[in-house]
Amino acid sequence: MNLVRGTNHPKDYNFTDEELYTLRPAEIARYLGILAYGKEEPDLQNDNPTNGRSSSLQFAKKALSYYMPNRSMTWNNQTQNLHY
Repeated sequence: MNLVRGTNHPKDYNFTDEELYTLRPAEIARYLGILAYGKEEPDLQNDNPTNGRSSSLQFAKKALSYYMPNRSMTWNNQTQNLHY
């Protein structure tokens, strides 16, 4: 959220469902790009992931998914998209 909102929340801050509903897949992809490549929008043909391994990214995605509202639903009413 600090990357998306440009703020500094303390580590023990609890985000509301309404705040989490505003996150979009592109914002999460930017975050994972920073974890792996060190930049928000890597050139996938020329850049190499030097800051993280695939297992690290899988764990980060799993950790983020745990906190997402509607994670057990197959259809997300807020974004009108299917959950995978």
